[in-house]
Amino acid sequence: MNNSIYNFKYIPAIDGLRAIAVLSVMLFHLDASFLPGGFTGVDVFFVISGYVVSASLAANFVKNNYINSNKKIGSFFTFLTAFYARRIRRIFPALVVCLLVSNLLTAMFIPFSWNDNIIGKVGTWAFFGLGNIALVKFTDGYFSMDAEYNPFTHTWSLGVEEQFYVIFPLVFFIFLASKTYKQKFLGFILLVILALTSLIFSAYETINNFNKAFYLLPSRFWELAVGAMLFQFHFRCSNNYKNSNGNFSTRLSFLFSKKVILLAFLTGLLLIIYSFIFVNKLNFPFPNAIFSVLGSAFIIHAITNANIQKYKLLNNIFDNNLMVYIGKISFSLYLWHWAIYVLFRWTIGLDSIALYCIAVVLTFIFAILSYKFVELPIKKGAGNNIFGLNNINLKTVSIGVFIISISCFISNYVLIEHKEKNTIFPTNVYL
Repeated sequence: MNNSIYNFKYIPAIDGLRAIAVLSVMLFHLDASFLPGGFTGVDVFFVISGYVVSASLAANFVKNNYINSNKKIGSFFTFLTAFYARRIRRIFPALVVCLLVSNLLTAMFIPFSWNDNIIGKVGTWAFFGLGNIALVKFTDGYFSMDAEYNPFTHTWSLGVEEQFYVIFPLVFFIFLASKTYKQKFLGFILLVILALTSLIFSAYETINNFNKAFYLLPSRFWELAVGAMLFQFHFRCSNNYKNSNGNFSTRLSFLFSKKVILLAFLTGLLLIIYSFIFVNKLNFPFPNAIFSVLGSAFIIHAITNANIQKYKLLNNIFDNNLMVYIGKISFSLYLWHWAIYVLFRWTIGLDSIALYCIAVVLTFIFAILSYKFVELPIKKGAGNNIFGLNNINLKTVSIGVFIISISCFISNYVLIEHKEKNTIFPTNVYL
């Protein structure tokens, strides 16, 4: 089986899967009739995030040799702050820039009194990863007219992920810090129990409160947990851990055979295609999100395994230069596409092929600029020495929270509270 993932190497095909996810969401948001289930691309993102974040946490854990530390509390604190520092550097620079620009354009082009300034409230909460909660509190749902004309609706999924990051590192640290087979199995079972609880709650909320089921973490936790559990399974099968009966990976080696990998790949692809074309908002997220979630898990299981290389044609679906690049800029594409689409709807409209093409081209331009001048410099280390500070853990978290707070203040009190003075439209314009 492929051991490269257990050395936490970069896997380009995962970015290719990200590309499929973001393109499906962009197409659905452009016109839902183009790809009726395209919104389930977000569920693909959730599974990828669960898997990749687990790999990141495991890599940091192994690199710093926390398992041999005698100071478990201190190790956990260091482990946690390092993780949040990485998340802040990965997510918030591009997010803050997009939110500030979007708020400025909102102040200029969206009528001040529309819907009692719900847009401003959602935009403000989104700075702190609470956009999903604001959408539940202030709007009528993801598929409503309110959502379609709110440039911050898409921040709900970022809110779900950011809230997941608050809980998950603690659960995963228990798994990583366990030294014996039985302890690691219990760490795995803990996540399984949480995921099943979330799935059951998702089923209940889908029937009783659709908006909460769609937007909030308790009914979405299981989706990210599926990616995390898949990584735990791969990690356990990596020849690093043995039980009294021998090597764990040997007993399950058939799951990594060429035939099973090919079957997983094709099954996952079919499930995702089915989800994109046939899944609708009814019975969502439960049970309809299961198709895209399982499909994503099957594909990740396949593309992280060396045996998929034997099937070049299939592998090239995700592992080609164009798809990998789109995957790399997928976060910025996701941030910018919705804001641009909504501003088109408020101004010149978004109802013809020509306008669709212009909106998509602008989205790629803004995303590429964001990736090149915001994401990459921070990722490559430009953010390591902010204000002359050399470490990227607690100080980075503190500075990140400060910058986010200042940006929120600017957005709320300069761009939103004084919106009436800035808007191009008269204040008595309603949708």
